[in-house]
Amino acid sequence: TSYAAHVLGYTGPITPDTWNRYKDLGYPMNATVGIDGVELAFEEYLHGVSGTRRIEKDANSNVVSQEWSQLPEPGDNVILTLDMALQATTEDLLAQYAARQEDPTKGMAAAVVDMSGGVLALASYPTFDLPSFRENFNELQNDESKPLLNRATKGVYAPGSTFKMLTAIAALDTGTITTRERIPCTGTYTYYPPPDQPNCWNRSGHGLDNVTQAITDSCNVFFYDVGRRTGIAKLREYAQKFGLGEYTGVELAEEKGQVSGPETSAFFDQPWYEGLTMFAAIGQDNNMFTPLQLANYVAPLVNG
Repeated sequence: TSYAAHVLGYTGPITPDTWNRYKDLGYPMNATVGIDGVELAFEEYLHGVSGTRRIEKDANSNVVSQEWSQLPEPGDNVILTLDMALQATTEDLLAQYAARQEDPTKGMAAAVVDMSGGVLALASYPTFDLPSFRENFNELQNDESKPLLNRATKGVYAPGSTFKMLTAIAALDTGTITTRERIPCTGTYTYYPPPDQPNCWNRSGHGLDNVTQAITDSCNVFFYDVGRRTGIAKLREYAQKFGLGEYTGVELAEEKGQVSGPETSAFFDQPWYEGLTMFAAIGQDNNMFTPLQLANYVAPLVNG
C-alpha cells in the first residue's frame, strides 16, 4: 500500500549506533532491522531467531552433507488497529485540503481513535511512497516540508478552540459554573482595565451564552471569564487527566507537548501573569499538543 507510510515504517541494516543493542539481543551484524514506524516499534516481535546450518564440503567444494544445529524460528505477527479504508480516506482528505492552502509545506496531520484508544487512522501530510522511497531518500530528507516526519505523533501544535471544551469540563466539574449560567459577550472582555481587554473573534459579540451555546459559538469572552475563574492550576490538572501534554503510550515515537502555566513559562524563561490564564483557556499561550493527544481527548467527549 502507498498509505500509512509513517505508521508502517521501514527496515534497513543495523547502524553503528544501534549495534551494541542488537548484539546483546543475539542479532548477527548483517541483520535487517526496523528503522522507523511499527517496523522499529515491534522489531523484537517480528524478527524471529536466526538458525545455524552446518555444511560439509569435499576438496572440490561440493556439498557432502548439511544439517541444522539450530533451527530458525519465525517472528511473531503484529496486528494493527488501523482501518485501512479510513486511513486512505483520511490521507486523501489531507492532501485535498493541502492543495487549497497557500503554503502546504507547513504540513498537517490527523488522528482517529476508538474508545479503547486504538488508533484507527494516523495520517501525516506531506507523506512519502514506501515502495519507492529508498531511491528518493536524499531528496525526501532534504525537503523543507519534512515528508518523513510523522506529524501525527511528533508534531506539536496549538490546540486553539478545541481546548475550550476542556475549560468547560474543568469549570463544570469544579462547580465554577453551572450549565444554566449565562455570561454576556459584547465582543470585548472588560474584566481587566484597558489595554488588557482581549476581543472575541466575533467583535459584535454573542450576547448571553450558557456553556452549551458558548461551545457552539466558540465564544472567546465566555471562556476568558470561565478560565480566569477556574484558575490555571485546575485547567492544567484537567488537561493532564485527559492526557494532554502527556505521552499517550503509543508504540511509535512521539512528542510529549506541554500545557500552559507558570511551570511551562519558567521552563521557557518567560514571565507568567495571571492574565495569561485567559489565553490558556482558549487553547493559546504555551498549550502545544500532538494530533493523537487531541484525538484521545476528544474521543470520550463525542462518545458520551
